[in-house]
Amino acid sequence: MARRTTARVARYDGAERVTGPLLPHLLQRKFGLRHEAIDVNTVQNPLKNLRARTGRHCYIP
Repeated sequence: MARRTTARVARYDGAERVTGPLLPHLLQRKFGLRHEAIDVNTVQNPLKNLRARTGRHCYIP
């Protein structure tokens, strides 16, 4: 079985306006030949919408 590794990608921080160092971010997606870290809002917004539709309350910062 082939061993897979997590690609190291830089992530832009809009609040600080800087690009961080290459790190193995857990949430990534592949565009062609390059990998990009998934933005926090890409994960939070669907979860918040789901919470609003279902009426279930959980902490999402």
